[in-house]
Amino acid sequence: MSNQPLFRKVLQVGLVVRDLEATAQRYWEQFGIGPWRIHTIDPANTLSMRYRGRPVQHAFRAALANIGELTLELIEPLHGESVYNEHLQRHGEGLHHLAFGVDDYENARQQLQARGCSELQSGRPYDVNDYAYFDTSEALGFVTELNSAEAPGKSFPPPEQTVPPASHSQALTRMANTSVPRAIELLDVQRSHVLLALSNSKPGSDRDFREWYLGHFRRTVLGMKGVLSGQQYEAHEVDISGGKYPGLPYRYLGLYDLSVDGAQDANPIIEQVRTLHDRESSAQQPATWLYFPASERVGRAPVTRPSLLTIAFANAVGDREDELREWYATRHIRHALLIPALVSGQCFVRTQFQNPGSLDPDYSMIAIYEQEGTPEEMRRTFETLPPGALDFPAMDLTRLAEWVYRPCVPT
Repeated sequence: MSNQPLFRKVLQVGLVVRDLEATAQRYWEQFGIGPWRIHTIDPANTLSMRYRGRPVQHAFRAALANIGELTLELIEPLHGESVYNEHLQRHGEGLHHLAFGVDDYENARQQLQARGCSELQSGRPYDVNDYAYFDTSEALGFVTELNSAEAPGKSFPPPEQTVPPASHSQALTRMANTSVPRAIELLDVQRSHVLLALSNSKPGSDRDFREWYLGHFRRTVLGMKGVLSGQQYEAHEVDISGGKYPGLPYRYLGLYDLSVDGAQDANPIIEQVRTLHDRESSAQQPATWLYFPASERVGRAPVTRPSLLTIAFANAVGDREDELREWYATRHIRHALLIPALVSGQCFVRTQFQNPGSLDPDYSMIAIYEQEGTPEEMRRTFETLPPGALDFPAMDLTRLAEWVYRPCVPT
């Protein structure tokens, strides 16, 4: 066997993940890795898709970020057979491949095959260049990727989305080039409102709905001007209140951080959310509720994001709205962290402007708690609290809703 060098340098480190945007956001927030450029690779834009020696149609999302001369790639499988689904099933999330630079792509392919490394998957995205994965896991401990040179006159299109959003990245770039940024420049990257988009699939259409909801819908909303970030959830089957308080009549919940100049400037985003639902045959009409922060986030970030959420929807008794707001934002949000499963909390107040869609926002305040424990653990904790420990006379318990939501991921 020849010991002549086959690889010239490492070009890329690739990881397979279940939630690409959440992972990219975590890398950005905690380690400053980014910005991330996101593309969806599917049969509509990729030629010659093959998996383990046979033609295949699959789709995945890829996010790319540069660290010096190295590219870090996150890959989230969407549907169809692929090495990425295979990796998640066998090993879970984590390192999948290294991409190497070679002098001659076709010769390197032949050399790997001659050394007993079978070709696992290949394709030609955007008709720009070819990629191929080879099974070098036994010899090297990871999969090897090779890429051909880009075709003359061809180039990859702009990303469909970035993390952080493009306006956020541009603002950060401007600020990095300025010793003291102008205060107004910070507005592009600071949240002013949070939009709750509540959705249901039509009967018998949940599979199609989830594919659209986590795919086209998600990419479109997160690419809109004024949308800083977002995460999608679904209602958990466990009722932490034991039937004491109801949930909302929607299975799916999208939480989107906005940066807009007043509530009415969020209306184009809301209208687009509703238009997207109108055009999707598997979706029912959504409810779109707008709130603004009424407190700082207290506590700490969960170890893993996105985490489970507990959301409480509250109202005041009679005309005691101001009293409830002050208590909720300065006392209750802190006291709730006595429950070990909850690690952070923040209060939000309903805006005067609303374009609510299929259901009016009948709750003047909401509290969003990130949690690490299970809903069952929360229920057991509630049973140990003194009666009324988290109640307040100004809160109308007859108009309180509460539920746990988990991150919505492809099935």
